[in-house]
Amino acid sequence: VPSGMRSWGFWIAKDIDDILIDHVTINGFSIGVNIGSSQTTNLVNGSDGLNERLTLRNSKIINNKSQGLLGSGNDYIIENNYFANNGFGATDVTLADRNHNIYYSASQDSHNAVIRNNELYQSAMVDYDGNGTLECAGVSLVVHGHHSNLLIENNYIHEDIGAVRGGCWGISVDPSSS
Repeated sequence: VPSGMRSWGFWIAKDIDDILIDHVTINGFSIGVNIGSSQTTNLVNGSDGLNERLTLRNSKIINNKSQGLLGSGNDYIIENNYFANNGFGATDVTLADRNHNIYYSASQDSHNAVIRNNELYQSAMVDYDGNGTLECAGVSLVVHGHHSNLLIENNYIHEDIGAVRGGCWGISVDPSSS
């Protein structure tokens, strides 16, 4: 992936509702799907400022330098997707654990999200020893912040045998972080 890679495959922010992303390949960006913070100031004509009802399904999110999916919101569905080789771009291997296939997080609370039937593979792959061998360095599916009624089910999360280091976990849920 070229060093001058594009920033986002999809950038969603400032009260964008009712989005369906279906059967797409998002390949070679810094962040595949970036769900930006909700707009809380300068609201116009009935806007609540929240990003709501996004569905990402049946898609490939691959080879994105920082994150496969970043962000969260109300009534989101992330299902039947293939996430692979996202988060490989840490220039310092000690920071690689901050990159993920899915980083479900936001500064505002969210509710009613579903993350199901996804395959997650090769999260934050880096060359620790400088010998060309790539190893997983970051959690594949991370949840930070407060999310009520969040359902995570039937996801297939895997790495190759011998290609993992400390910090390469399948799922991490930590409501105290954001």
